[in-house]
Amino acid sequence: MITVVEKTGYKLQVHLKDYWPGKADEDLKEGSKALFYRNHDYLANVSLDDPKEVEFEFKECMPGEVLRIYFLDENSDDISHPDFCVSFNIKEYFLSGGKMVEDKHYKTNIALYDHEEEDEWNGNYGEDDFDMHGDDPVVHSHFKLKSFKYEVKQKVNAKPRAGRASRSPLRGSRGKAEPPISEKAMEGLKDALFQKV
Repeated sequence: MITVVEKTGYKLQVHLKDYWPGKADEDLKEGSKALFYRNHDYLANVSLDDPKEVEFEFKECMPGEVLRIYFLDENSDDISHPDFCVSFNIKEYFLSGGKMVEDKHYKTNIALYDHEEEDEWNGNYGEDDFDMHGDDPVVHSHFKLKSFKYEVKQKVNAKPRAGRASRSPLRGSRGKAEPPISEKAMEGLKDALFQKV
């Protein structure tokens, strides 16, 4: 049996308002871009010289899935060697209701990292990691989360019908199975049936 179930999904709006690669890499500020990925799936490309707001839709999500942002030269797509990167656990930060309140606008300076293996952000929205134009790489970001409803079809196993007696001849008080007749007993039965009077 198929039934329709209503679920809640979320739309995340992200606007990277200002990018600062740190004083040591100040020359990387001009001509850079941000690539958004969900795990290994490409989502969007944003020029950091004129950043636009992007929106992502999240429905079902595995616990370990991340939204990752790579910061690269505008002429490069090699995400294996980004200038910087940062990732967010989707379920924890966007779908749990504990980190981000729906319809609230968050403005945060988010720290950036050198390597993908150590780029998971563990800060709090609304609390800056570093100041802009300081020693450390940072991106000034605006986040907003909105929920929406969607429907999915699910297969439901039908419950067994109760109250019906079994028709099996091996069950109940009627029709109990008799034990099989041995070959020797069968021969004796034949002799009794066909003996002469």
